[in-house]
Amino acid sequence: MIFAKENLPKFLEIDGKKVDDQWVDMMMDSQYTTYRKNLKKLINDVSLRNGGTESPEEIFEVFSTAYFDGNIIPIARLIKETYGLEGWRHLAESSAVEWSEMEQGKER
Repeated sequence: MIFAKENLPKFLEIDGKKVDDQWVDMMMDSQYTTYRKNLKKLINDVSLRNGGTESPEEIFEVFSTAYFDGNIIPIARLIKETYGLEGWRHLAESSAVEWSEMEQGKER
């Protein structure tokens, strides 16, 4: 599991501040959990639709690399090869809506 309470050290520091269990519980209950579940479903579906030529772990690697280096072209290729151009458009549009909703939630 990528993010699980039991995998965290006794305390975690972000910007020099200790992160307590309350913060971890909030993160576990937040939209982050929903995003993580949706990503897992997408990765497994891509793997199945591609006949298992790439494992879910390899597909996750494509997404995580894109997250850290900002290059989403490999994701676009993977999604277009799997679902066609409309699949890529749908993913891009739904992601934009989710990010917009998340940003609005921060402003409240």
